[in-house]
Amino acid sequence: MRLLVLMGGMAIATSGLASQPIESFPSHPVKLVVPFSPGGSVDITGRSISQRLGELLKVPVVVENRPGVAAVIGTQSVVNAKPDGYTLLVGSTSLSIRPHLDPPLPFNPNVDLMPITLAANVSHVLMVSPELGVKNVADLVKLYEKRKTPILYGDVGQGSLHYLAGELFKRGTGIEITHISYKGTSNMLTDLLGAHVELASIELSVAGSYIKSGRLIPIGLAAMERNAEWPDLPTIAEQGVKDYEITSWFGFLAPAGTPEPIVNVLNAKMVEALADPQVKEAYANAGLSVVGSTVEYFKNYLAAQDKKWGGAIKSSARK
Repeated sequence: MRLLVLMGGMAIATSGLASQPIESFPSHPVKLVVPFSPGGSVDITGRSISQRLGELLKVPVVVENRPGVAAVIGTQSVVNAKPDGYTLLVGSTSLSIRPHLDPPLPFNPNVDLMPITLAANVSHVLMVSPELGVKNVADLVKLYEKRKTPILYGDVGQGSLHYLAGELFKRGTGIEITHISYKGTSNMLTDLLGAHVELASIELSVAGSYIKSGRLIPIGLAAMERNAEWPDLPTIAEQGVKDYEITSWFGFLAPAGTPEPIVNVLNAKMVEALADPQVKEAYANAGLSVVGSTVEYFKNYLAAQDKKWGGAIKSSARK
């Protein structure tokens, strides 16, 4: 997986930046583009770090939400941005999934983006509307067998992990679903709360408050082991859906061609910000597990994720 551009390409892309000494970076505000609407885990990832990161960089760090077309609009705006370190992407698992689906993207995230750091990850939870009257996987299977109509499944677009989670659940249970796609998690949650959709895969970081309030019902955690913070929440796998594991990753990326010294500065400051007690607390309160990695680790992690989800999509298509 080619996430770092060839040196020749980098030289061309950065020729216009050569006159700017690295000591001057950054000299004006840095923008973090969130390609989804406010309220979801991608948004939380960017907003929770922005203030501390700005303090470390000594310039304002501004979060800009640019939702639409399953994160394509916001992501493309970063791909097309000047590779100078001032426009960055808050990326997520959709970058590992969407390239393997149709229609083709207008860009290649494996080539057109450079990794900075893996910020966090979180398991998903399958959630249902209380009006559905089910509390676990077995209840949902019985309901489907009784009514013989597809379950209305909310997601945030074909290129999202939420979408693929539904497809893998369908394959593992035999339950037919009808996808209803939204611009972002908050929009989808609104309709799930209103029972306009019946089932959704939601990051634990977002689902937690709805579980505590009883406004939504969790039918299982999409992980191989139970979460220590939620010991009474059974996994989907232990309910009979073999190997059902859905984990979202969140990280920061720059346009391809961003000079290595600038990427290194951003990595160092982001890792430092992620280690800040207040940032770690904000992530933990949101259910996110902080990582904070080297550039090389994130590059290898993305390669592994690309292989994992590409294989899962191909396998799903054959069945």
